[in-house]
Amino acid sequence: MTPVGLRNATEMKPSLSVLLRRFYALTVVNTLDIPVGVSFQDFNYFLVELLEDPHFREYAPSTQYQQQFWKWAIQQLEEMARDTTHEGPSPMLLNIRVLMARLGVR
Repeated sequence: MTPVGLRNATEMKPSLSVLLRRFYALTVVNTLDIPVGVSFQDFNYFLVELLEDPHFREYAPSTQYQQQFWKWAIQQLEEMARDTTHEGPSPMLLNIRVLMARLGVR
């Protein structure tokens, strides 16, 4: 079952809903992985939706878990961006960092 709140949970790829459940279950970050077949854009959109999710804002994991998770997520996005033809940092990746800073997620 998808946690309450994520705006487009019904449109989410099933593989990302598994990642969402693992996030809310506070799964050890170094055991997380991006499901096969998920694109940079899909993962980026998933992360933005997570940051804007009222459930996440109301019941956020501990600061320590968030730091570990967001560090992992940004590393994954950077690796995915390197694997594409992008030159320099992706504007979407920069937007994630700005949004995180605005929401006070470190």
